[in-house]
Amino acid sequence: MTIKSSSIILIIFCTVFFSVRWKESSSIPDNLVGKWNVVQFHSVQKKSFQTQNNVGIQIDPDGMTTGFIGCNRVRTNCTIDGDHIQFGTILTTRKFCEEAYMDVEDRMKDILTNTTRYYINKNMLTFYTGKKKLVTLSKE
Repeated sequence: MTIKSSSIILIIFCTVFFSVRWKESSSIPDNLVGKWNVVQFHSVQKKSFQTQNNVGIQIDPDGMTTGFIGCNRVRTNCTIDGDHIQFGTILTTRKFCEEAYMDVEDRMKDILTNTTRYYINKNMLTFYTGKKKLVTLSKE
């Protein structure tokens, strides 16, 4: 076998290996893809978050996650491994709103930062940190 044919075989192997590996790590389950709206924040007083209307996220098949989290729009990405989920760096627009809306936004950023696991039952999605429920969302 010549050096040229060995190089071609190595290039083909690397291309196939890395492309398959990339697809596995970026694939989001079909039941998680879509627009999700906040139904309930867990472990907080309900009066604190009366302004949760229209708060939600959109998860795309490639893991790109966008949404409205109270006052500003958000953008991040997520990776999935079984029932484990991790959100990346959270980018937001920089509008300032009333305190009640900013409280909801701070809570959502905290949730996205600390979520480690998810569970879907019918059209309801719940994020957890360990065994502690953080938020429940419904599919639009």
